[in-house]
Amino acid sequence: EQYNQKEEKYVELIDEKIKKTCNYPVIAKPIDQEGAIGVSKLTSKIQLIQWSNKICKDQLDYEIEEFIEGDTYFIDSIVKSQKVLYSSITLCTVPVLDFKYGKVYGTLELLPQKALWEILDEFNKQVITFMPVPDGATHLEVFVKKNHEIIFLEIGARPPGGYQCQMH
Repeated sequence: EQYNQKEEKYVELIDEKIKKTCNYPVIAKPIDQEGAIGVSKLTSKIQLIQWSNKICKDQLDYEIEEFIEGDTYFIDSIVKSQKVLYSSITLCTVPVLDFKYGKVYGTLELLPQKALWEILDEFNKQVITFMPVPDGATHLEVFVKKNHEIIFLEIGARPPGGYQCQMH
């Protein structure tokens, strides 16, 4: 019972923080998994409580972040001395989370002559300048909202996952 009281207080604090910072829906995800493994979209305090009860016994650390509506793009680059030598930009066919619900997930490569390609390529170069990376491959993930705002998601000093390297 004492554990349940602490858990209830903890969930209440998280709920308050969500309402103050970004409101529902939010994304809850493990900080050390990949793709959509362990990711949940929470749309209410009731779902937050259900999710908390479900994950309270696992040994993973989670973060809760704002849910962003928009298209997901991957920008994969080869970098040497902070200069981008090559970039490939792909659009995710559906949100990664939707794969868990049976939707077919894939990526479509953008052609370099498209205006959006140039905008995303420039954004990628700015990120690499601002967050210096070692020579080698980078994998940047961004959201593009309907109003064309670009939202940084993450960057890794690694090649893309899956079989994307073989596509190039």
